[in-house]
Amino acid sequence: MDKEIQAIRIFSAAIIAGIVLFGGIALFLNKMGHVPMAPGLDPVIGYAGIIIAAACISISFLLFRKRGEAVGTASKIEKINLYRSAVIAQYALLDGPAIFNVIAYLLSGNKESLIIAACCIIVMLTQFPSEEKYNRFGG
Repeated sequence: MDKEIQAIRIFSAAIIAGIVLFGGIALFLNKMGHVPMAPGLDPVIGYAGIIIAAACISISFLLFRKRGEAVGTASKIEKINLYRSAVIAQYALLDGPAIFNVIAYLLSGNKESLIIAACCIIVMLTQFPSEEKYNRFGG
């Protein structure tokens, strides 16, 4: 069981690392004077980033809980597969707005977009897979 959880943890860490790396590149481009690329989009893209992040964070928790309810009397193999799919879906829903907000920062130069992306990363870190969370999944 530990190997399966470890694989899910590696996947989750890779998703987080990708967002952090992309955010770091965006900050570097800002320091080099290449940001903002489209400053006229600032208010629109900033509000869109907030709305998308709030919606996706809410949906990610709802979907994860719904998948947990489906465990019921599932076998160990079925439970790990349900847990894996729930984590992948949750991280996909959190990754999307994080990437969107880093792109919003690149386009507008608005640092609030990076703060929203960081909030998505914080949510990912709080939901990071563990043996304990797997044992509570569906219970």
